[in-house]
Amino acid sequence: MRITCVGAGPAGLYFAILAKLRNPADEVTVIERDGPRQARGWCLTLGADNLERLQRADPDSARVIERDMYRWREEYLHLRGQRVVHVNDFDIVNITRARLVEILAYRAREVGARVRYNEEVSSLSQLADADLIVAADGVGSRLRNEIGTFGTEITPARDKYLWLGTNRPFGALEFFFVETACGWVWAAGYGVQSEQSSFLIHCTQQTCQAWASAPCAWAIASMSSGNCSGIRWRVTG
Repeated sequence: MRITCVGAGPAGLYFAILAKLRNPADEVTVIERDGPRQARGWCLTLGADNLERLQRADPDSARVIERDMYRWREEYLHLRGQRVVHVNDFDIVNITRARLVEILAYRAREVGARVRYNEEVSSLSQLADADLIVAADGVGSRLRNEIGTFGTEITPARDKYLWLGTNRPFGALEFFFVETACGWVWAAGYGVQSEQSSFLIHCTQQTCQAWASAPCAWAIASMSSGNCSGIRWRVTG
């Protein structure tokens, strides 16, 4: 069987790995429009159950993924000057998307799949020789839109968010909630690597609209030596 996966993200690459492990005789090809080191996205967060599934499906790649993951168990919630600590009885882990894609691409080749980069696939007609096509080319998949019979629906959320990266290390998952004159603003910070973290600021559409019509400024998270484990919220309005 000739199998073609369009999109060399985690989904397309992992499918290719499992397909070759299931039947090594199949001809499996992954086609990616970008270059080999142009992974999009920031990071992936996995729980213990996800790691167990990876171990069962392909122990070899799972070992490499686990080795490169950033782990934590504690979760902190900051609200109105109070700090609540929750400790899980299992690890929560993060890995950068770029590193995960690198691991999976290497493993896909190792098991015999072909991974081709810098090739654009915009129509199913380009893949006429494939017995099975896996459309793993993102949420705006051209191939799935061309078929148009999957019955899926996309409902855009109205909330507003700002997703940032920082070199300030978070040793746990930390939630911050701040009440402003325009409405509630909340944020989450969590480690991705030992010297790299993600920081996400979030609010409702109503709060965002209030900022646009009132003298309220964005909630700004600045790195400092102040409260909340080095995060100082500065909110005006």
